[in-house]
Amino acid sequence: MIIEDGKGTGKKARVSDDNRLNVSSRSNGRIYYVSRDDKKAFIVNLKLIQVSGGATENLGYIKNIGGGHIHIHSISLTTSEPATGLTRVGIWIKQTVSGGVEKDATNLNLSSAITSEAECYMAPGLTFSGGESMGTIRLSGSSTLERQYDDALILGYNNVLTIKANAETAGTEIVATITFWEHD
Repeated sequence: MIIEDGKGTGKKARVSDDNRLNVSSRSNGRIYYVSRDDKKAFIVNLKLIQVSGGATENLGYIKNIGGGHIHIHSISLTTSEPATGLTRVGIWIKQTVSGGVEKDATNLNLSSAITSEAECYMAPGLTFSGGESMGTIRLSGSSTLERQYDDALILGYNNVLTIKANAETAGTEIVATITFWEHD
C-alpha cells in the first residue's frame, strides 16, 4: 500500500528512519476555529468606576438573545485598586437584569461584519436581582486575573451571566473582558 501526501501531487508520504509516518499537526482552541471558519467569536469590555468604596456594585452582564448558544471562553478581570486594597468580583447566573449602558461586542475576526447575538450592558445604572453565585474572585492591589472556562460555560436563550464588583477605594476602575463564541 502507498500513502500519498494528501495534496494531490502523487508524491509519497515521508516515513522516518524508525518506519513512522512523518506528520505534524496544529492544535488551537475551539474559539480559534470558530473565529476563522464561522466568524462568530467575540470580545466585550465591561467597565465600572467604583462609586462607594467597600460597597458591592453591578459591573455588567452578557445575555443570550439569539437562537443558538453562547460559549464563554474566558473572563479577564482588571482592577486599578491601590496596592493596599482588595477588589472582590462575583460571577453570577440566573439574575433578573435591567438598565445600564449598552456595549457592543467586537468580532475577533476583523474581516467579518457578523454581529453578536449577545446583549451586553455595563455600569452605571444596572439593576440585578435574584440569581445564583458561581463564585468570588479576589484581586489584591492593581492587578489582572483571567478565569478560564474553556468554552464550557454555555448560555442558552435568555440566559444571563452577571458580574458584580466591590473595591475598597472609591474611584477604582474595574474592567471585565469577556471572550466568547456563538453557534446555532
